[in-house]
Amino acid sequence: HPIALLRAENAARNPWILERIRTLLGASRDVLDIGCGAGFLCNVLAQDSHRVTGIDLSARSLDVAAKRDLTKTVRYMQLNAFEGRRNNQNLWNLQYCYRRCLGSTTR
Repeated sequence: HPIALLRAENAARNPWILERIRTLLGASRDVLDIGCGAGFLCNVLAQDSHRVTGIDLSARSLDVAAKRDLTKTVRYMQLNAFEGRRNNQNLWNLQYCYRRCLGSTTR
């Protein structure tokens, strides 16, 4: 099942991403997850005390993501990647898109 594969991949990938963020940027950073889908990464980042915004085109996926957000702190927005980055370029320490880190700062 495709969702089972995504869950397995994220179970292996997310701890590595968390460790990289801690090592390179420190704790409690502002993170934008572009194309966040069902929030697999957003929700893990929020549980690690990061301030997270997830954007995606799919309202259905965002609804699933919000329901799975145990912290209830992730800000989910229905936007495309260009709108999310262009309008808010300087708000995040890390802008992440699946398989690609788009930029980071240590501010």
